[in-house]
Amino acid sequence: DILSLHPTVLEYQVIPTVTGLNPAIGIDSGVSVIKVGGRHLVGNEAFCHVGYDSQVQAEIISSVLIKCEAPAHEPGRVVIEISTSDHGEQFSHNDIIYEYIEEGAVVAIVPREGSQNGGTVVRLAMSNLDVG
Repeated sequence: DILSLHPTVLEYQVIPTVTGLNPAIGIDSGVSVIKVGGRHLVGNEAFCHVGYDSQVQAEIISSVLIKCEAPAHEPGRVVIEISTSDHGEQFSHNDIIYEYIEEGAVVAIVPREGSQNGGTVVRLAMSNLDVG
């Protein structure tokens, strides 16, 4: 039996490798742009897999840099993996951690006014601020 009379073209794509994130921490409301460093970051399109439940489109900057926007996520640590294969079919397997933290908020400013010439010491009261 002949399986096919038509030639089939296969393309080998190296699975990308993630070597680091900048920043490696961001606020839980998302909107942080993550620079993902690595190797073999080439292809027609790119995706960042954030944790186990979010996949976002990414921008290929060079063969060693991709940028993606972190989606909103509850506070905690997630794994960032990337794909440069068509349609995000194969992702890296490097277990690089990105940490979501609760966004801090200013709840008071003292004093509320200061000199036009500057030099006023201002104290801020914050909520949800991790100082560790």
